[in-house]
Amino acid sequence: MVPALRQNTSNQVRNFSDQIGREWRKLTSTEQSVDTPDCQCDTSGVLAEANIVALRGWEVACIATWAAGLWLVFRLGGSRLYLGLYSGASVLAFWDWMLGNRWFFHITFDDRFVTFFRVDGLVEPLWAGFSYGFFFGICALLAVHFGRWLDEHLGAWQYLAIGLGLGFLDIVIEGVSVGWLGLYRFNYKQSYLWWGVPWTNIVFIVAAQAPIIFLARRLADLVQRLPASAPVAVAVGGPEARAGEAGSLGWLPFWAALPIAPAGIYAGAFVTTLLLQRLQPWVPVR
Repeated sequence: MVPALRQNTSNQVRNFSDQIGREWRKLTSTEQSVDTPDCQCDTSGVLAEANIVALRGWEVACIATWAAGLWLVFRLGGSRLYLGLYSGASVLAFWDWMLGNRWFFHITFDDRFVTFFRVDGLVEPLWAGFSYGFFFGICALLAVHFGRWLDEHLGAWQYLAIGLGLGFLDIVIEGVSVGWLGLYRFNYKQSYLWWGVPWTNIVFIVAAQAPIIFLARRLADLVQRLPASAPVAVAVGGPEARAGEAGSLGWLPFWAALPIAPAGIYAGAFVTTLLLQRLQPWVPVR
């Protein structure tokens, strides 16, 4: 009885998504979105038709954006906690390669991208790791830096609101790289694509950003309170002693912040994998 109920619920979710997709196609269409009953042919040749200037420009833009984010880290104070958050997000290329597999994003990249590494035929472009660094790293940094404003205006809703905002922003950004420029492709059924980008990416980003921001905020609060809780700092020299105590933490804030972004990506991947297993949105590639 229970398995039958679960199967029925899964079918209802798929039918609902297909219906939404059909309505969406009335409003927009994407050249690289292919939805066939049987399978999707290998389109490396089609992807290679993307404008080479646009392709190289996208790579340069992603790396330049990451560099601008690193500049912002130091512009906002250059604390070791900030540097740890940004560094942790900047080493997510290996996560991106794994999630690009056929059981998750199921991505086909243009072969002309500069390759960071290739494992078992699956390519990780160099620019992808830089894009993760900025997208996930700078958001956590800004959430910490403007934490008081977020608490006053959004309260606990900030963890959902920021993730949703970034999720829809991702649809727009990748809508340019996928739907307009045709630099890579998600091998999903068209009913799951908005401008060539899976709407399930929003779920992934919300589920990843919420723990990233929460952990980053809590760590920042802890680092700020540790010096103030030290009796020596209060008894000896007030603010100056407190600053000295903060410096005594050394690189501990950096190492504590470093795994926050990877932990958030793990959480997002876990939640989204359960959803994708239900939906089965992929099309096979031969």
